[in-house]
Amino acid sequence: MANQLQLLPAIDISNGSSVRLSQNKIDKNIEYGSPLEVAQDFVNQGASWIHLVDLDQAFGSGDNRILISEVIETQKNVKIQLSGGIKNQETLDFAVSSGAERFNLSTGALIDLDWVAKVISEHGSRAVIGLDVLGDELVARGETVQAGKIFEVLDKLESFGAQRYLVTDVSKDGMLLGPNIELLKAVLDKTEKPVLASGGVSSLQDIEELKALVSLGLEGLVLGKALYEGNFTLTQALEIAG
Repeated sequence: MANQLQLLPAIDISNGSSVRLSQNKIDKNIEYGSPLEVAQDFVNQGASWIHLVDLDQAFGSGDNRILISEVIETQKNVKIQLSGGIKNQETLDFAVSSGAERFNLSTGALIDLDWVAKVISEHGSRAVIGLDVLGDELVARGETVQAGKIFEVLDKLESFGAQRYLVTDVSKDGMLLGPNIELLKAVLDKTEKPVLASGGVSSLQDIEELKALVSLGLEGLVLGKALYEGNFTLTQALEIAG
């Protein structure tokens, strides 16, 4: 439906467990059990997508590829958007061959825009460009290097033919403070490509507010901590999203 907001419940994996971070900080995480069980629960509630994140790869402390492959292999009835530290050819090669429907290039990848342009050229709509934003700066998860001003970089990505973006307000991520509507509107004003939102959602009312942006080009929403904390269920969120 044209007015439907696509929901992607997130499973962030660290050290073999499903966890949630606050403000992208690995030392501020809470464990929520087996990623395989969490994935099955989301599917049981009606998920058509799962946003699957390898946090250890994102923070350069290892990877969870065997477990990620197992989740993808066992959940054939749901589409996977794979994320977490995909910023060079080696991590990209795994993502491309993983069986995931889409993969999310890390904001850290934007430090090498020539490589990003090549990925976009080769993989088109399978490549989602992650835009982790703090203020007006792009700040890579697990990185100390900033990747530039968001709208300057966005202009370049548009010229490369980027097909889809995932926008996260880092200051709100995992904090249950509500989404950054103004940031999303500003990004939607700069691109006609589909945009996914992430960060801050704490209530069904927040989902209602984001659904109102579908007409502007907002395609989907990555849901995290609010689900894990029990603020609402995925089933309830899907009813609101349409």
